[in-house]
Amino acid sequence: MTPITKIVALFLTSAILWILITAPLWATVFPHSLLVIGIINGLIVAVAAAVTIGWVLAKTDAAHKKIVTALEERAQRDPLTGMLNKWVFRTHLEAAFARARRSEKPFGVLFLDVDRFKDINDFHGHRFGDAALVAIAARLRGVLRSADVAIRYGGDEFAIIVEADEGDTLEAISARIFHAFDAPVDIDHDGLRETFPVKVSTGFSRCSDETTSVDALIEEADKRMYGAKKRNRKTVTHPGAAGMTPRAFQDGRPVRSALMMASLLRRPCPGAATRPPSYGALDGSL
Repeated sequence: MTPITKIVALFLTSAILWILITAPLWATVFPHSLLVIGIINGLIVAVAAAVTIGWVLAKTDAAHKKIVTALEERAQRDPLTGMLNKWVFRTHLEAAFARARRSEKPFGVLFLDVDRFKDINDFHGHRFGDAALVAIAARLRGVLRSADVAIRYGGDEFAIIVEADEGDTLEAISARIFHAFDAPVDIDHDGLRETFPVKVSTGFSRCSDETTSVDALIEEADKRMYGAKKRNRKTVTHPGAAGMTPRAFQDGRPVRSALMMASLLRRPCPGAATRPPSYGALDGSL
């Protein structure tokens, strides 16, 4: 019996008992026929009141549960990308770790970081950077399975908990996620749809019999991702702007200002590339 049902039953029982207990007192004042009519009317009113109270309480309880559910969902979701956030990552990871211990079903953790994301913000502004993160999250969701858990870990970093199935290995899944960014992503920014190259560095750790804790999994994936990112920083170069060397492009503030102005005005800017800088193909550590 639910709390609402208990409240309604208690009210109805109390009302009926009050009517029956006070009936002999009213019998000394009113004729028998009027007393019977009064009792019947009293019972009808009591039942109607009980039903009304139950309906109001049920509506209030449903509204309260809806608010609580929305707040819990908001607390678990990143407001920008709609992905789960860092605060629930460990809960899902510990659950996967416990399942792996019971069923010996392998799973892994993949960390993914967007390369040169600071340059994206510097050249095109933070609003463009936010739009890029939304597009990246959408690209990730497009290649993940329903069993995979995707997290926005913070900033431009994402984490995915992947579990193998009969038709897919952990390595194949992690490779598919990495190669999802071989093609440019479509970014909706200020009402315009732009195609923009995004490259990522990844680090993958696999839960095995030797894995002692979820912290060890996180540390290994994180270390591999930053190792890949460090290697990629040495290989990534910006192509030179028109009439300029790559070094002048990398070090020259006037070129950066020209690119930002071209992005704001949405028209070619003399002496600077008319498209966003392209990032070279990178190899992540899987």
